[in-house]
Amino acid sequence: MTGWQLPAIFSVGLFVLAGVAHSANTVLAAVLNSLRPAMIAAASALAILAGVKYFISRRRDHKANDVSSASLSQQADKSPPQLKPESPPDKWTIELIRELEWKRFEELATAFYIEKGIRAQATSLGADGGIDIKLYQADSDQATAIVQCKAWNTPVGVKQVREFLGVMVHEKIAKGFYVTSSGFTDEAKAFSKANQITLVTGEMLLMMILRLPVDLRLKLTPLAQ
Repeated sequence: MTGWQLPAIFSVGLFVLAGVAHSANTVLAAVLNSLRPAMIAAASALAILAGVKYFISRRRDHKANDVSSASLSQQADKSPPQLKPESPPDKWTIELIRELEWKRFEELATAFYIEKGIRAQATSLGADGGIDIKLYQADSDQATAIVQCKAWNTPVGVKQVREFLGVMVHEKIAKGFYVTSSGFTDEAKAFSKANQITLVTGEMLLMMILRLPVDLRLKLTPLAQ
């Protein structure tokens, strides 16, 4: 039973008694009739009290509903926004390339040529065997170019490039690529220009990887792990 209902019931009861007192002829009616003004006043007061309590109760319920609605609205506002799926981020940076150990660096260079559509075959000569990758045209069994890879933190000098030229001459290969994670000295650059040796620095390799189509570039990401 709510707070306003009890006064309302008493008020109705008093009004009923007041009516009985007005219409009855018994001794009890005489007593009730003497109390009739007081009962009417009390019934009126209780009626007013019941009305006030009913009004307060309705306002409280209305506020509770407003608070509940506001709370639900705030929770909805705090819900994480639905984000559109994004493409996987590129992991390749110059720092990552320079951190690769020599075998993984050779694997990266080989995979890059393959994704470019060039038939590439890694050799098994080890860290300084002179030839790390052989490149082929179409279905030819004769390599048309060779690649030397150096995962160094210091620039490659002219001595190393000159030794690579010796390997090219021995293999009767006219075109060579020297790929390093670092860079080259000025003497090495000058020597390579005169002997058809293409020098690829770590920054150049990074740019070539990033220029690949996304689907091809993502095939290289396992080598970064």
